[in-house]
Amino acid sequence: GDGGVGRLAEALRGNTSLVVLNLSNNQIGIEGARLLADGLRGDTTLGRLLLRRNAIKDEGLALLVDGFRGNTMLHTLNLAYNEIIAREGIGKLADWLRGNTALEWLSLRGNKMGDNGARLLADGLRENRSLKELMLGGSYIRDEGAAHLADGLREHKALYMLCLRNNPIGDEGMRYLADRLQDNLALEVLNLAEKKPRQLEKLLERNRRLRPQKYLAIQRRKLVFAWCVKIRYGFPVEVMELLLDHSAWNDKLALHELQMLQNHTKKCVVM
Repeated sequence: GDGGVGRLAEALRGNTSLVVLNLSNNQIGIEGARLLADGLRGDTTLGRLLLRRNAIKDEGLALLVDGFRGNTMLHTLNLAYNEIIAREGIGKLADWLRGNTALEWLSLRGNKMGDNGARLLADGLRENRSLKELMLGGSYIRDEGAAHLADGLREHKALYMLCLRNNPIGDEGMRYLADRLQDNLALEVLNLAEKKPRQLEKLLERNRRLRPQKYLAIQRRKLVFAWCVKIRYGFPVEVMELLLDHSAWNDKLALHELQMLQNHTKKCVVM
């Protein structure tokens, strides 16, 4: 809880060796976030900060960003399931992302940031050049938010993976993602699990025009379908590559899909 964070924060002051701090599932609230921010202020060593499943909320996020703003080594930040909504905290995080050159992995999964939060985040991502993986699953993002993100990430030079699973994005948002993200040459994986097969088929159809060096991957059940549009590992252009998770071998339905897809692919890779 917050009391324990206070003692930890005192020990963190002047840190020159700790590179990973995992405080997930510790019932940390806004006060704990404030104490932690005080302990991290001036830190230039910490590389991974994991705060999954706490309750820092938007106010706590704003305090934390102020605390680690000067850290140029932080490359992994997990803020999933922290009751964060689209207020000052998301705005400060977006401002920090604008000039950040170190952060590569960010998770805001399971926070009710909604379309406004997606808009704020997208504004910061327009000028960001370091983020490689962004996890926004279960963030209450709808069509409007998807459009903001697609615009913000349209020319992002580093983002490799964008997870938007379990968001109420409809056909309009899917079309916007398909069209705008064609201009992003870095993005390889777009996770839209739980979308209806009809939506996925339409999105894949629209993305047959993707530029070279581009993949669109959509995870459904335990499968990931990747539409290849360049020669990779000797694959012919426009070959459907199937990546099957090990756990899916016990899923009869997944196996059935695998058998059906094998009839339409020239190459199948099992991971």
